[in-house]
Amino acid sequence: MTAHEQWTFGANDPDFMGWVTFVAYFLAAAVCYACSRRLKRDETDAGNGQPRAFWRITALVLLLLGFNKQLDLQTPFITGAKQLAHAEGWYSIRRTVQWLFVGGLGATGLALVAWSMWKLRRARYEYGLAWVGLVFLLAYVVVRASPVEHVNRVLGWNLSRVSGKRHVLELAGLSCVGIGAAVELIRRRESGGSSA
Repeated sequence: MTAHEQWTFGANDPDFMGWVTFVAYFLAAAVCYACSRRLKRDETDAGNGQPRAFWRITALVLLLLGFNKQLDLQTPFITGAKQLAHAEGWYSIRRTVQWLFVGGLGATGLALVAWSMWKLRRARYEYGLAWVGLVFLLAYVVVRASPVEHVNRVLGWNLSRVSGKRHVLELAGLSCVGIGAAVELIRRRESGGSSA
């Protein structure tokens, strides 16, 4: 087991940028949740409370990703998958399995973003920045889930050594989602929308 695979329950990304990003997740989630509370239950501009559900689900996703930022729960999952691959005799094709998993993760994430864009198509301008942010966060998750040495080769980054670069997509995505939610919240307040 490598040093990267040794996991403990607690802060697993304790450097300055790790904590900044951790806090950013919760700030963005709080703004998304506040935005959802501002919307009426019977929202009609995009149909049947869908904007409210969009912001609530986005807040929940950011909250879960925020906790994972420090808990780093993918590390024990990866370690367990490697042990299973050894035990079941398919370790030699682990790269194929990893890429299938990463591809499935990316495709599922894109499908969910596309689905929300279709459901909220009448309000596409109001949610554009949030969708861009979600795509950035999805890209970050896919990059982090990809085998690091292959990502290093493709992108020319050293994700294991350069901490600043691995936070660029993450912080850009959080900024877009948070600003998008804040703009929508301000717009709702100015237009007289009330809390549910």
